Amino acid sequence: MPLVSNDARHKNQLASDWMHRGIDLLNENSASTLERALRCFDEAIALRQTLPVNENHHYRYGLSAGWINRGDALARLGGTELLAEAVKSYDEALVLLESLPLEENVLYPRRFAITWINRGMALQKQKGSGDMWEALECFREAVDVLVHPSALAEEATDRILKGHFGEAMSFRQAQHMIASDYMTQLKGAPFDPKDAALVPDAGPCAACPKRSGNQKELFADVGRADVCTDPVCFRLKCDAVRARLLAQAESEGKMVLSSEDAQSLYPHGNYLSHDAPVIELAKPCPFASGKTWHEVMADLPEAERPSVIVAVDRNGDLHELVGKKEAGEVARALDLATPGETRGDLSPAAVQQRQQNKDAREKHERTTRTVNLVIDAILAKQEKAKDLKALSRLLLMVALHEAHFDTCRRVNVRHGFTTVKKDGEPRRFYDKLAKAADKNPLAFALESLLWEGAMFSNDLPKTIVEAAKIYGLDLSKIKAEAKTKPAPAPKSEEAAPKK
Repeated sequence: MPLVSNDARHKNQLASDWMHRGIDLLNENSASTLERALRCFDEAIALRQTLPVNENHHYRYGLSAGWINRGDALARLGGTELLAEAVKSYDEALVLLESLPLEENVLYPRRFAITWINRGMALQKQKGSGDMWEALECFREAVDVLVHPSALAEEATDRILKGHFGEAMSFRQAQHMIASDYMTQLKGAPFDPKDAALVPDAGPCAACPKRSGNQKELFADVGRADVCTDPVCFRLKCDAVRARLLAQAESEGKMVLSSEDAQSLYPHGNYLSHDAPVIELAKPCPFASGKTWHEVMADLPEAERPSVIVAVDRNGDLHELVGKKEAGEVARALDLATPGETRGDLSPAAVQQRQQNKDAREKHERTTRTVNLVIDAILAKQEKAKDLKALSRLLLMVALHEAHFDTCRRVNVRHGFTTVKKDGEPRRFYDKLAKAADKNPLAFALESLLWEGAMFSNDLPKTIVEAAKIYGLDLSKIKAEAKTKPAPAPKSEEAAPKK
C-alpha cells in the first residue's frame, strides 16, 4: 500500500497511484473489482483532501477526478442507495470543478460537462419521475458548459436526450455513442500522430492533453490510451494531410480529379463503383498472388508505368487509381496474364470467376476428347471381335446404369432375384443381373430398356408399340389376352432366388 507523507507533491503522487489502481479495477467492471476500486478512490480522495486545493488548480482538479471516479464506481454497482451516493459524489466534484478557471484549460470544461452527464445518468437509473426531470436539467447544464466546440456538444447532448424513439439514452448507450462518434483511435489515423508540423497550433498527438493516454485519470471511462477525444482537431489533421498529399500528387504530375468526377467514381462512401473504368492501386492484383497493383506497377521501369490518377471519395479518403486498360497492359507486359484474362472487370472476384469458367470449359473439352477416343477404341475392338458377348454386356451395363431403380427392381422380380436394401434405401442390381445374364446379356439389356419406357405410364409407351411393330407382333391380340388373363401374383420382396 502507498505510504503517506507530509510533502504535498508526494501525497499527490500517492493519490495518483491509488487512482490508477482504482481505474484498472473499474475497467474490469465486476461487482468485486468495483468495490475494490471504490476503496482505492476513497484513499485517493482522503489524501488529496489534505492538499492545498484552494491554492493549486491541479490539486483541485485531481480531487474532483477522485470524486467523479467514485461516483462512476457507485453508479455501476447500482441499487437505490448506491445511486444516491453516486449523485452526492458527482455533486462534490461539480463544486470543485465550478471553482476552476474553465477558460484556462480545455480539459476543465470537458470534465465539468462529463460530470453533469454522469450525474444525469445516475439520476436516470433511479427511474423516478422527479429524477428524470432532474437528469434532463443535468444534460442541459452539460450543454451550457461546453462552449467549445459548441456545435458538437449541442449535437451530442441533443442525441442523448432524444435517444431512440424519443426516449433518452441509457448510460451505456450514451457512452457507446460518444466513443464511436466523437472519439477516434489514433492507430488508424491517415496521418502521422508524431507530425508536429501538420497542424502547428495543435502540435503532435503524442503530447496532446486530449489524447486519452496523457490524462489517464480524466479519461478513465475511455478504456484505451491511444484515443483522440477532439473530433474537430482530428478532422483538421485529416484535411491537412489530404491537402498535403494532393499538392504532392500534383507536383509529381499525377492527375487529380475534381470533386464531381471523384464522387461519380465513389457514389457510396469509399466504395469504388463496379463499372468504374479504373482500379485502385492499393487493391490486390488478381494475377500476382500476395501483391497489390501498386507493387506490380513497381516491377516496371518508371518510364513504362501508366499515369496515376488521384481521387478523394465522399468520406474524404484519398485513392490512387489507374485505368483498367492500362492495368491490363501492365499485367500482359509482365507476363502475368493473357489478353483474354484482362478483358472486362479486373477485380479479384471477377478474374477468379472468369478463370473458373475457363477451367470448366477446358475440362469439358478434355472430357469430350476422352469420350471420343474411348468410343473409337471400343468400335475398333468390336469390329475385330468374334462374337457379341462384350457388346451385349456393354449394352446391359448401359441399360441398367441409366435405368430408374424401379426398372431394375421390376427386372429383378421377373427373374425371382432377392430385393436387397441398404441403409433403408434400395440398391441397384447391375452386378447381380450382369452375373445372372452371362448366358444372354443382350436379352436382359433389351428387357431393361423396354421396362424403362413402361414404368410410369398407364398407357402403352411408344417404345413398346414400336418394338411390337419391329418384331411383327399382333398388339391387339396381346391386349385382348391381357384383359382375360389374370395378372400374375406379385413375388415377395424377400423371396429366395429361383433354382
